[in-house]
Amino acid sequence: MAKAFEANRIMRQVAGIQFLELLSTAPDLAPLVLLHGSGRREDDLLEFAAAIAPERSVFALRGSVPLDGGFALFNRNPDRSLDHGEIVRAMGPLADFLGWLGDEGRPVPVLVGYSNGAIAAAALLAKAPLLSCGAILMRPMSPFAKAIETDLAGYPVLSLSAAKDERRTPSDAPELESQLRQAGASVETHVLPGGHGWDEEGRDISLSRKWLETARL
Repeated sequence: MAKAFEANRIMRQVAGIQFLELLSTAPDLAPLVLLHGSGRREDDLLEFAAAIAPERSVFALRGSVPLDGGFALFNRNPDRSLDHGEIVRAMGPLADFLGWLGDEGRPVPVLVGYSNGAIAAAALLAKAPLLSCGAILMRPMSPFAKAIETDLAGYPVLSLSAAKDERRTPSDAPELESQLRQAGASVETHVLPGGHGWDEEGRDISLSRKWLETARL
């Protein structure tokens, strides 16, 4: 783990959300709010965060739904399809958590979501776009049953999908990207050559690092 994350490692709970807080030496920069994938835990994206932005503080959230020895951010239907009502319900506590960050005087954060966490991050940014300043969505699919009604004018999004993703259809990421753009978001997209897991050449890291720099978040 990067040295920036070695000190002040605290597990806390706010608004019913358990999270790991890792403070950096650059508190004025937008922190990263990490949203893990299905069956994973709050520490799952820490190495990724350290690789793309070691100077930023991190809030690594634990999903509230027990699943496969880990957790998820929201429940799915028994057939693994998305339950849109459940997603809406699950976003309430997450939005409350982001509101708490603002009340604490923290800079508006960047959302970083992988798989289940990317779906949650997309739903969360649409529910409360003023409570985050951008989002990195890795292996995403749309949580929206219809067009996004929220005005997302200029909201920056990085979408990293994969050409051989065994958990997604070829239309999943493009559908979400189209919905976000139609709502006004500024969406940068990349289709990586591998599957649902991390890109073997480190492109998840390099593209995310570059995007954070160019988006000036």
